[in-house]
Amino acid sequence: MLLFLLLQSALMALCVFTSRPDRHWQDWGAQEKQYEALAVSMAEGRLWLPERVPDSLLALEDPYDPGRRAAASVLSGDAYPVDVALYDGHYYVYFGIVPELLFFLPFRLLTGHTLPTWAPILLCVIMTVPGAFFLVRELLGGADRATDRESWILFGTAVFLTASGLPFLAAFPSTYTMPVVTALCLGVWGLYAWMRRCYVAGAVLLSLIIGCRPQMAAVLFLAFPLFREEIRDGIFFRRSAGSMRRTFAVILPFLLTGGAVLWYNAARFGSPLEFGYRYLLTASDLTRQSVTAGKVIAGIWYELLCPMRLTPVFPWVQEAAVPDALRQTLYIEPLIGGCLAMYPVLLTAFGVLQRRSSTPERQPVGNGPAVGRVSLALAAAIAAADIVSAGISQRYMADYGWLLCIPAVLVLRTALEEAPHRSRMAGAVRIWFVLSGLFSLLAGYGCLLSDGRYFAMRQTNPAVFEVLRRFFS
Repeated sequence: MLLFLLLQSALMALCVFTSRPDRHWQDWGAQEKQYEALAVSMAEGRLWLPERVPDSLLALEDPYDPGRRAAASVLSGDAYPVDVALYDGHYYVYFGIVPELLFFLPFRLLTGHTLPTWAPILLCVIMTVPGAFFLVRELLGGADRATDRESWILFGTAVFLTASGLPFLAAFPSTYTMPVVTALCLGVWGLYAWMRRCYVAGAVLLSLIIGCRPQMAAVLFLAFPLFREEIRDGIFFRRSAGSMRRTFAVILPFLLTGGAVLWYNAARFGSPLEFGYRYLLTASDLTRQSVTAGKVIAGIWYELLCPMRLTPVFPWVQEAAVPDALRQTLYIEPLIGGCLAMYPVLLTAFGVLQRRSSTPERQPVGNGPAVGRVSLALAAAIAAADIVSAGISQRYMADYGWLLCIPAVLVLRTALEEAPHRSRMAGAVRIWFVLSGLFSLLAGYGCLLSDGRYFAMRQTNPAVFEVLRRFFS
């Protein structure tokens, strides 16, 4: 087990290190140093970035229109940053504040130096490995030599890490990745704490997701199926002093973190409910974004089911084909494949929708079927919200991919428990999980070689890419 965790951690670290060692760990541009720059400002008592906003940008009638910004930049010669929020004459960091408070600001205050973004990302991806292992072990019910459960736990962990999108995030160690990997790390450890009935510790960890990637904080709704028996028995939500004290202890971290984030929003944008989304200077004008049913349906199709373009020639994976018409209505980053197309093992998650459970007396993690169904529903809601608000991106799949892994592993557990009864369906599930899991592992790591992504290895580390090309050619 220890060797497995070390190998998985080393593999994740390798994804980080092979991303750009020829750049000597210097970030790619100003937008890649937002957390570092914010640490400098916060150490001096400011919430906005230190970079001065050019007068030519402030003079624009609509600075959030990318076309007008581009024209103004050409006329004035001023360079404008991207993916920062512009409000009241200052630039602000749009991304969640918790990574700043956990890593960048403390490092700045303690050392007087800036912390490169790749370092906390490396820490988070490595810390996610044991968290995923313990979570999968809990979901599968622990090791059982009679059913080779320990082997399934190790394989399930490798699949969980890959299908959650962690290798892709690790190979993209940037400001854009920072809040997602932090939220993912907090999420797996927080859920594991809850499953072990460490109520307060789990609540603290999961509540911090609000300040990383707010949509991922929807995982807190898993508390209701997880703690169904405690709620039924009066441990929570009863008028007795002990019940109210335990309930308040679990709710308090979410109230404190949520309140702090609302204060942070109000201090920057004048409204506690404004996260800066409307003021973001990005590739599209978010102040005029429209939402239609057709847009959402098409977006979901390509987000989930867009097929990968595989070739027999290295690097084997190309950028997926997306119609130009869809790009005119949705913001779409270079796409390698839909989440379910790349990680077909996640299709196992839909097995929780069956009504009958063949082993009702051994329900996993409390009300297992309900846990799986709620997790599946949350994943669907997050995917739809991402598409509507931001578009399609390979990075966004990590917001909900890990939630799809939970019901997939629960379905596998049911199949393992039915093994002694020689159920044909259980056998089919196990075979499917292995085959689809292997494909998911190959796709999850193979896509890192593709040119169809931002900061592809061919550009960031041409030496390593050339060595691999020669080896496989």
